[in-house]
Amino acid sequence: MILAAAGLLQAYKATCHWAFRDQLAMLEVEVIPERVVIDRNRITGAGVTSGIDFGLTLVRLLCDGNVAKMKVPVKLLRSHNLMCN
Repeated sequence: MILAAAGLLQAYKATCHWAFRDQLAMLEVEVIPERVVIDRNRITGAGVTSGIDFGLTLVRLLCDGNVAKMKVPVKLLRSHNLMCN
């Protein structure tokens, strides 16, 4: 909602918590009812429960896709220098 209110999502596809979809649409945003939406250079998530999906999407985009699929604690990734820069 903050990005939309600042005009940063105008004419973009985006998502947000289900309770705020109507308000997001009023700010000239094309609302997509998905957990994570990527549109050009904008990535939005659908609230708290989609936070892990959002984070893994960022890891997949910024790092090797295999890192996002790993099922190991972040502490272990750091200790083996497997985190992306």
